[in-house]
Amino acid sequence: MAKILIIDDDKAVVESTADMLKSFEFTVITATDGKKGFELADLERPDVIILDWMMKDYNGLDFTNDYRSQGYTTPILFLTARGDLPVYEIEVLRRGADDYMSKPFDP
Repeated sequence: MAKILIIDDDKAVVESTADMLKSFEFTVITATDGKKGFELADLERPDVIILDWMMKDYNGLDFTNDYRSQGYTTPILFLTARGDLPVYEIEVLRRGADDYMSKPFDP
Protein backbone atom coordinates (compact mmCIF):
# COMPACT_ATOMS: atom_id res chain seq x y z
CA MET A 1 0.00 0.00 0.00
CA ALA A 2 1.16 3.54 -0.67
CA LYS A 3 2.88 5.59 2.01
CA ILE A 4 1.39 9.08 2.37
CA LEU A 5 2.95 11.99 4.26
CA ILE A 6 0.54 14.65 5.54
CA ILE A 7 2.06 18.02 6.50
CA ASP A 8 -0.29 20.61 7.97
CA ASP A 9 -0.09 22.86 11.02
CA ASP A 10 -3.78 22.28 11.74
CA LYS A 11 -3.81 19.17 13.92
CA ALA A 12 -7.50 18.52 13.26
CA VAL A 13 -6.90 18.40 9.50
CA VAL A 14 -3.92 16.09 9.99
CA GLU A 15 -5.85 13.73 12.26
CA SER A 16 -9.04 13.55 10.19
CA THR A 17 -7.16 13.12 6.92
CA ALA A 18 -4.86 10.49 8.43
CA ASP A 19 -7.79 8.56 9.91
CA MET A 20 -9.62 8.57 6.58
CA LEU A 21 -6.54 7.38 4.64
CA LYS A 22 -5.75 4.69 7.22
CA SER A 23 -9.31 3.36 6.84
CA PHE A 24 -8.32 2.60 3.23
CA GLU A 25 -5.21 0.84 4.56
CA PHE A 26 -2.69 3.44 3.43
CA THR A 27 0.43 3.86 5.51
CA VAL A 28 0.27 7.41 6.88
CA ILE A 29 3.04 9.58 8.31
CA THR A 30 2.23 13.01 9.73
CA ALA A 31 3.90 16.27 10.66
CA THR A 32 2.40 19.45 12.06
CA ASP A 33 5.14 21.76 10.84
CA GLY A 34 6.95 22.12 7.55
CA LYS A 35 10.49 21.57 8.81
CA LYS A 36 9.62 18.28 10.50
CA GLY A 37 7.67 17.33 7.38
CA PHE A 38 10.72 17.96 5.21
CA GLU A 39 12.84 15.75 7.47
CA LEU A 40 10.23 12.99 7.28
CA ALA A 41 9.93 13.32 3.51
CA ASP A 42 13.69 12.91 3.18
CA LEU A 43 13.84 10.00 5.64
CA GLU A 44 10.64 8.08 4.81
CA ARG A 45 10.46 8.61 1.01
CA PRO A 46 6.64 8.71 0.82
CA ASP A 47 4.73 7.87 -2.35
CA VAL A 48 2.58 11.03 -2.03
CA ILE A 49 2.80 14.23 0.03
CA ILE A 50 -0.30 16.14 1.13
CA LEU A 51 0.98 19.60 1.98
CA ASP A 52 -0.60 22.67 3.53
CA TRP A 53 0.19 25.89 1.71
CA MET A 54 0.07 28.43 4.54
CA MET A 55 2.09 27.05 7.44
CA LYS A 56 3.73 29.49 9.84
CA ASP A 57 7.26 28.15 10.02
CA TYR A 58 7.92 26.84 6.50
CA ASN A 59 5.19 27.33 3.93
CA GLY A 60 4.21 24.85 1.26
CA LEU A 61 5.75 26.80 -1.62
CA ASP A 62 9.14 26.99 0.11
CA PHE A 63 8.90 23.30 1.01
CA THR A 64 8.13 22.39 -2.60
CA ASN A 65 10.95 24.55 -3.98
CA ASP A 66 13.47 22.98 -1.62
CA TYR A 67 12.16 19.46 -2.12
CA ARG A 68 12.19 19.69 -5.90
CA SER A 69 15.65 21.32 -5.91
CA GLN A 70 16.98 18.15 -4.26
CA GLY A 71 15.68 16.10 -7.17
CA TYR A 72 12.64 14.53 -5.52
CA THR A 73 9.72 13.86 -7.86
CA THR A 74 7.20 12.61 -5.29
CA PRO A 75 3.70 13.84 -6.19
CA ILE A 76 2.59 16.77 -4.00
CA LEU A 77 -1.05 17.63 -3.38
CA PHE A 78 -1.44 21.15 -1.96
CA LEU A 79 -4.16 21.91 0.56
CA THR A 80 -5.19 25.53 0.80
CA ALA A 81 -7.73 27.63 2.64
CA ARG A 82 -7.14 30.50 0.23
CA GLY A 83 -10.40 31.71 -1.27
CA ASP A 84 -8.57 33.31 -4.19
CA LEU A 85 -7.10 30.03 -5.42
CA PRO A 86 -7.53 30.62 -9.18
CA VAL A 87 -5.14 33.55 -8.92
CA TYR A 88 -2.46 31.32 -7.39
CA GLU A 89 -3.21 28.06 -9.17
CA ILE A 90 -0.55 28.58 -11.82
CA GLU A 91 2.04 29.56 -9.21
CA VAL A 92 1.43 26.40 -7.18
CA LEU A 93 1.79 24.19 -10.24
CA ARG A 94 4.75 26.16 -11.58
CA ARG A 95 6.59 25.67 -8.30
CA GLY A 96 6.32 21.89 -8.61
CA ALA A 97 3.05 20.84 -7.00
CA ASP A 98 1.08 18.24 -8.90
CA ASP A 99 -2.40 19.30 -7.84
CA TYR A 100 -4.29 21.22 -5.17
CA MET A 101 -7.46 21.00 -3.13
CA SER A 102 -9.30 23.72 -1.25
CA LYS A 103 -10.10 23.49 2.47
CA PRO A 104 -12.45 22.66 3.91
CA PHE A 105 -12.97 19.42 2.05
CA ASP A 106 -15.09 16.35 2.58
CA PRO A 107 -12.83 13.35 3.11
